[in-house]
Amino acid sequence: MENQALDTFINEWIVRSKQYYADLRKMRREVYDATDGMNCQESSIYLAQNWYGKYPMVAINMLDYGIDHLHEIIEKDAEKRKADFLARISKKVGNITECNLRMASDCEINGTATGDLGTARVSSILAGGWNIQRLHYRVLVK
Repeated sequence: MENQALDTFINEWIVRSKQYYADLRKMRREVYDATDGMNCQESSIYLAQNWYGKYPMVAINMLDYGIDHLHEIIEKDAEKRKADFLARISKKVGNITECNLRMASDCEINGTATGDLGTARVSSILAGGWNIQRLHYRVLVK
């Protein structure tokens, strides 16, 4: 079952994720450039306060990949997220026969999905944890 809202959501997620890591790369360069001329201890303290203490380690570690490989990871992740999204809906409604999803202005996906087991309400909310993960969408199927 294809749905334009879901495809648009996934494509926007890809664009935003690529931009997030591009911005993070730029910030890393700026932070490291600021340590020029500092001794080792000053540099370590500065990096701990202005880089490692500010961003999730999972995001920082992703910067070790080349840009092409990072984009490949993001695109594969998007495919998995779409499949997971559809699987979560299918788990509630069975074989999806109708999908009426709309994307809100803040990129949340909301609507209904109907299948051979019934109809479910699909909604998404913004979620994020302090120092654990970046802001993301949590999909609820009821």
